[in-house]
Amino acid sequence: MATPIKETPILTGNDAKRFIQRMSEKREISEGEIVRMRRNYELIMSIADFDYE
Repeated sequence: MATPIKETPILTGNDAKRFIQRMSEKREISEGEIVRMRRNYELIMSIADFDYE
């Protein structure tokens, strides 16, 4: 039987402020990284078999 997943704790105080600040910062991604991610995406989509109907 699978182990139950614990509830995610709520961030408060300085942890919450630090999280909001880090999420609002724009991170630069190199062209090579974008190409790598796009190739990986296309590979996954070619393998995946989603049936939405």
